[in-house]
Amino acid sequence: MCGRFSLGADFAVVSAHFSLQHSAVLKPRYNITPGEVIPVIRSAGLLEFITWGLKPKWLKADQSPFINARMETLMEKPAFKHSFKKQRCLVIADGYYEWKQVAKLKQPYYISLPDNSVIAFAALWEADSCAIITKEANKPGLSSIHDRMPVIIESANYAAWLDPKTPATALHEIMRNANLPTLQIFPVSTKVNNPKHDFIECIKALQ
Repeated sequence: MCGRFSLGADFAVVSAHFSLQHSAVLKPRYNITPGEVIPVIRSAGLLEFITWGLKPKWLKADQSPFINARMETLMEKPAFKHSFKKQRCLVIADGYYEWKQVAKLKQPYYISLPDNSVIAFAALWEADSCAIITKEANKPGLSSIHDRMPVIIESANYAAWLDPKTPATALHEIMRNANLPTLQIFPVSTKVNNPKHDFIECIKALQ
C-alpha cells in the first residue's frame, strides 16, 4: 500500500529531472494524503495537477475512489484495465511512509532513495484522478515493515511508461524494476499520523 508520500523538492529540481517545458509553482509537501491534488506527468515534459484517488466513470457517489492499484491484477480489475492500457502517468515524489505495529504503537517509517532525490511512482489516470500502482515489497528491509510498496519507475523508462503503445509485457518488466537502488528506511515522528501536520520534521529520522 502507499497511503502517504512527500515532495519537498523545489520546482527547479523537478523541472530538471523531468525536462519540463513550462514553469509552475510547487509548494514543499511532507505529508501528502489521498484526496489531495498532486503533481503528475501524463505526457513527456508536461506537469499537471490531478486528484489522488482514481474515479472510474461507473463509480457511485457513495463509493470511495481507488488510491492504489495492485500490479499483479491490473489487467483483471475493471477499475484499472482500461487505464493500464492507455492512461498511465507518473506521480512525482521524493519519499513515502509506511507503518509498522510495534507493541501498542503504529510506528511510521520514511522511505526514500539514499540521496533523497526525486522519484516517480507508476500510476493510472482517469479524467482528473489517479491511483498509485503497488507491488510486493522486494527491497531489503521493506517487507519487515509492510508487504507492499509503490512501483518506482526508473528515469530511463519514463517515455516507455507514458507511451500508450508500449505493450503490456514491456510494462510489467518496467514495473519489476530490478535495477532500483537500495532504499533508505528510518523511523520518524508519529506527528505524521495527523494529516494536518505537513512540515519538514515529518521526514526527519528519530534520534
